[in-house]
Amino acid sequence: MRKSPPKDDVNPILDLVEQIKKKHDLNHDIVSDGGVTDIISFCNDPTLLDLPGNNLRLYTGQKVILKAFYMGTLGNENVELSEDEWKWLEEKQQLSAVHKLKLKLSGVDKGEKHNFNFRELNLACGRRSGKTLLTSIIAVYEAYKLCKLGDPYKYYNIPYDEEIAIINVANSQDQAKRLFAQIKARLRNGPYFRNRVQGGGESSSHMRLYTNVDLQKMQDQNINVAVDGSICLVCGHSNANTIRGYSAICILFDELQFYTEHTVVSGRYFYNTLIPSLSKFRSGGKDDGKIVEISSTGAPSGVFYDIHRRAMNVENETNRTVLGFRLATWDINEEISYDDLSSERESDSESFNVEYGAMWSITGYVGNYFPEMLVRQSFKAYRHPMERRGPGDVNFMHIDPASTHDSYTIMVIKRERYVTFRGEKR
Repeated sequence: MRKSPPKDDVNPILDLVEQIKKKHDLNHDIVSDGGVTDIISFCNDPTLLDLPGNNLRLYTGQKVILKAFYMGTLGNENVELSEDEWKWLEEKQQLSAVHKLKLKLSGVDKGEKHNFNFRELNLACGRRSGKTLLTSIIAVYEAYKLCKLGDPYKYYNIPYDEEIAIINVANSQDQAKRLFAQIKARLRNGPYFRNRVQGGGESSSHMRLYTNVDLQKMQDQNINVAVDGSICLVCGHSNANTIRGYSAICILFDELQFYTEHTVVSGRYFYNTLIPSLSKFRSGGKDDGKIVEISSTGAPSGVFYDIHRRAMNVENETNRTVLGFRLATWDINEEISYDDLSSERESDSESFNVEYGAMWSITGYVGNYFPEMLVRQSFKAYRHPMERRGPGDVNFMHIDPASTHDSYTIMVIKRERYVTFRGEKR
């Protein structure tokens, strides 16, 4: 039997070439190539996400939200808000965020800077404020961090046969696909992900990315089976049971305020069903696993409103990891002013205050009512309260209880006999 040559017989030049190939392979970033870049640098770096190269610019408010959410986490240990950014928070009256950020930084004197991380981000913002762009950035940043870990399975102690998921969900298929389309656009146009998107593994609801380990397996000539990307981006809607069971490092809820609160499939059920998917990223000394809820405001009820109240609460210590913002469209989007929306404001002031002004509705759901003018036109001016029931009179009452709050609608109708202009009795 032939013996293996001793180590001394190994050609040092060939050995050096192998080491160089492992560290500097022609394929993009196969071996972990250093630390994680902070969130803002990731957005602007021409070799990473390159938003400026894609004709996208982050507004001040968007940068503040991203920096605040990731402050103190992996790669963002030295991220701080500038004086102007602190001023922006105070001018926009984001007092709960200011309080929680200062609480987070209060451990500096004790040598415990960033003594807790934000796990959950709640954005109650007006339409066209740019919250969908923000959410898509968070999704791809989480994917980027997984790639930079080299082997995320070992880092989080997860079995290799499990997919690591980034999930976005909405109450309707069309709504969910809008956010998913933004996420896919960030990945396709981001230089860092150029060689990581799995070809043929993309659909309207799924997309796969290769980790460093996946890329190494693809180069291994001893592996004869197809290698699937371990990072799975999943788009779901309506039925939470179809997307449960993943090991998810990030869950994005789009327009959570408008998930139906009926007992069959409620927003609360969606939320409670998917949250356990994050558990493997919040154990073993790790404090990762992000939740993001974005929505316009609406009726002050439901799971989104409850989470928003937790985000605004600064007294209860259990709420400190929930970061929340309530911002009108013009508070974030620097290209839209309050005056630019005058036509929307004049057509329906309450709807405008909710959809653009990020105010919670007083009367309940906005947009589900008939305009007052049409209702008034439906009644004859000479009608008067019925004093007594006449012969043959029939009255009907319909009661419609609301599904998400304690409001009821009651309508009473009296059926009357009358004669048409043709003399026909009805």
